[in-house]
Amino acid sequence: MIIRVIKMAIAALLAVYAAEWAGLASAPSAGLLAVIGVDATKRRSLKGAAARLLASVLSLCFASLLFIVCGFHIWVIAAFVLVVYPLLVKAKLQDGVVSALVVMLHLYVAQRTDYDMLAGELSLLLLGLGIATVVNMLYTPNADRKLLVLRKQTERLFGHIFYEIGGYLKNKDHPLWDGQEVLQAEETIRKGTELARHNEENALFRPEHDWAVYFAMRKLQFESIERMLELSAQVTETLPQGAAVAELFELLNEDVRSDYYTGNAETKLAELEHAFKTMPLPAARAEFEVRSALLQLCIELRNYLSIAKRRKKRKA
Repeated sequence: MIIRVIKMAIAALLAVYAAEWAGLASAPSAGLLAVIGVDATKRRSLKGAAARLLASVLSLCFASLLFIVCGFHIWVIAAFVLVVYPLLVKAKLQDGVVSALVVMLHLYVAQRTDYDMLAGELSLLLLGLGIATVVNMLYTPNADRKLLVLRKQTERLFGHIFYEIGGYLKNKDHPLWDGQEVLQAEETIRKGTELARHNEENALFRPEHDWAVYFAMRKLQFESIERMLELSAQVTETLPQGAAVAELFELLNEDVRSDYYTGNAETKLAELEHAFKTMPLPAARAEFEVRSALLQLCIELRNYLSIAKRRKKRKA
């Protein structure tokens, strides 16, 4: 936010100076156009500048026609807004509404629609929006360091969640957990996803999809973790099968921080599922329900691992 405000100030200053140097009327308006032209990312800035310029040029033509036909009356301003605003929104040029109003009001104040007036307004648009775009392109902060922090935080939180699930499966009298890490993980992934999208929009000439792919993977895995938490809550007794599944979560606590898909947990899970099939059937209903929950937990765990298998890198 601070960087964007500084950009706005610099763009406004340069635009007003440039407009005054060029001898344009309403030079301060170039500063206003520059301020609204500065956007959060490079890609948005380019798209916004194009939308504002197109919307303003079309509005300039329509306003000229309206003033020529109806005269320079206040009610014409209201008519302009009632007609132009819905059309711009429908054409997905709503970013240009403010700049369109600016040029229209200039025509009303000057009471002119001649060639020199229209050329001056077009020059103001090009100066204000052009300088804003150039300033926005010159510098955008690199988000890689913040994204790396969010990544490490996500992995730490996932690891702690796995630790707690494993501890509970080993011993149902495991110390009570308040689950704060679940809420923190969800918020961290949300922040990472948003920041990765901004980072991608700032990379115009080189692909920057790695962070977006990473946090998309973590979001899917987090949804899987939420389902695993619900299933683990159904394990109301400590069984040997639960202790075996707990070892898988302890392994995941380490694997979650790896850049590569190791396949260790998947191999261990396959061995465990095979062992489950050879075990005697439950003798009581309570044991049946617990083992059923453990089996569903293994199925969800396989789903979690399949996400990592698709998205993570493989070692050569």
